[in-house]
Amino acid sequence: MAYLAGVKKEDLRSLCEDIGLTVTSKVSVIAIRDLIINVTNYDEEFTREHLKSIIQNRKSDYEQRMKEIESERAFELEKLRLSQPQQSATAHGLGVEKPTIEIQKLLLKFKSQEDDIGLFLTLFERHNYLFLKFLKKILLPI
Repeated sequence: MAYLAGVKKEDLRSLCEDIGLTVTSKVSVIAIRDLIINVTNYDEEFTREHLKSIIQNRKSDYEQRMKEIESERAFELEKLRLSQPQQSATAHGLGVEKPTIEIQKLLLKFKSQEDDIGLFLTLFERHNYLFLKFLKKILLPI
């Protein structure tokens, strides 16, 4: 009977259900203990061992749930660790490279033997005007 002293209410309720007693959630621990002791086919050794197995099952279920939660947290942490270098690289501008503009490729080439200088200068002026307009749009966004 002393083995029932420090047992949780949920374990005693589970023992009552296994024995065949119906107990509501409002019944106190002392009333449940008295119900178990006063049952007609009460066997102290059986109830002691069965209660031990109930407690062990509850503890093992709790440990298993804690391991599952811990593994889920470890998975989430690893996922964050893997995504963090990508985020920090983009935040610091390391992952995203700005396009380099090579002016030599943008400038028109003049072939003195084949091209007309007047036409070349007109095209050069228009081209530079559009290029500067483009740079202002990129460098000075409004």
